[in-house]
Amino acid sequence: MNINDSQWSRNCRIIHLRILDKMRPKLLDYRFRGNKNCHLRLKDDKSGEDIFIERPLSISRTNLSKKNILYKLVQILIFLNLLCTFKRAFGIFAAPLNGEANKAKMGSAFEPQDKICSMSNIENERSYQHMLKTLLGLDLDHWGFKSKFYTGFKVHRVYSFSNRFDQVKRILKMYYCKEGKVQWGASVPQTNEVNWDRPICVYGGAKPMVEKPAGPKVFRFLKKKQNGSSYNGTSIKYQALRDLDNFNCFKLARRESYAQSSFSIYFPNSWIGGIYLCDVSAENKRGIIKSLDDDLSSDGIFDNSICNRENSIPLQPLISDSYHKHWTELTEKSWLPATLRKKFGWKIDKVVPFLYTPNVGKRLFNFTGDGHKNFNVSSAIETKMPWPYQFSQFIQPKNGKHPWYSEIEVQEKYTFPKSDVKKSQSLIEKALRKVSGLSNSGWGRSNIPWNLDRELAHNRKVLKIFGWDINKVISSIRMNRKLLFRGMDFEDEIISASDSPIVSERLRELESMSQSNESSLE
Repeated sequence: MNINDSQWSRNCRIIHLRILDKMRPKLLDYRFRGNKNCHLRLKDDKSGEDIFIERPLSISRTNLSKKNILYKLVQILIFLNLLCTFKRAFGIFAAPLNGEANKAKMGSAFEPQDKICSMSNIENERSYQHMLKTLLGLDLDHWGFKSKFYTGFKVHRVYSFSNRFDQVKRILKMYYCKEGKVQWGASVPQTNEVNWDRPICVYGGAKPMVEKPAGPKVFRFLKKKQNGSSYNGTSIKYQALRDLDNFNCFKLARRESYAQSSFSIYFPNSWIGGIYLCDVSAENKRGIIKSLDDDLSSDGIFDNSICNRENSIPLQPLISDSYHKHWTELTEKSWLPATLRKKFGWKIDKVVPFLYTPNVGKRLFNFTGDGHKNFNVSSAIETKMPWPYQFSQFIQPKNGKHPWYSEIEVQEKYTFPKSDVKKSQSLIEKALRKVSGLSNSGWGRSNIPWNLDRELAHNRKVLKIFGWDINKVISSIRMNRKLLFRGMDFEDEIISASDSPIVSERLRELESMSQSNESSLE
């Protein structure tokens, strides 16, 4: 194979860099002759004299030829692969994007993922990998590339405050995300702590998130019209009764070690339990839907026995999220007149990430509202936890040969030895009380809850709604700190103070204590 002069010249410089690196000389000139020898003219740093060196290129010629052939071959393969995938994605080569499907493909390629579905909880988070995957039609999951856009379940604890700050409304919200987009969500009212016994039922055909109307009854009808509690011209309840396949109930269950504790406070990235699908009959689904409100919400008594050991299908493990990723949302009550809205018609929602499932990709797990359900994820991870969670010190099954769900009882009917329960709770509760003592101190009363005033001051949405009146909102928050603090319970106080360095240090001490205690019990 013939190699041109420019390639020999480049290789001559490579020889200089590799062989004479220890001498640290300055290269003044390099050239080669017909005998394919490399002639280097260098300047010695110490003496300042020119040095002439000749090195043969016979050894590098073979290596250069092989690298050149391999490089050209890789270029050709990449070009052919991109050409085929481009034709498969858009129909014909270089065709204009004039179809509705192609326009939708272009739009989805550049869309950011929803903040709720973002693993880092960042607004307008995008991914170049997702853009190339959508435009070129590449199945990166099949090639082993992990998608940056999240697919799975997320559970948040939401604390809602009105402008009066006279009470705190606690809500547990569960979302299903597909490729970084919220497909549906469900809200469950909470009292002082998480109700692990109650299943979460949701209609997957109604993608808009709907909250139960609040405020005077005279405004409820108007607010329902604006919030979208009707879907396609009819109520969501009516739609669910006619589409039972997309109405499903889920159950969150804890592992035995976590079910012992009376507190739902966990360290980040710990394996807490699992999420189950309740295989409920059509007749029971109708009964559940009829007992709910028009927007499928209910604060009343719920039949917890609809999800049991016989009809529960394990979906995915539940991992604890980090409280540090929380954010604040401020919304206005649109049913009030504009004058009263800025003074009284607003509320603050504190969204705290609670639990999430591993991001396994839509190829293994699909649970959308289109009537199609894919549960391949259960068989894919039934012998081990999904990577990288299987290597985490907080996610260690007792027996790696058994499925992950073999350690979880869906109704949490565990038999706890009284001595173990007393020992476990005494250690954990003692440490938690110390953290709670910090939040009850003068420092805690002046810095919590969650520094709402500072977060709202930098919220663009808040500035857009209230304009310069945001200062009045912040002043109202500062004046009502003590009133807001009284509405918190024990868990709220600890979660609210988790951002402080001193509280984080205490939580780390509690973390090591909990690990040693759990290992001693096992």
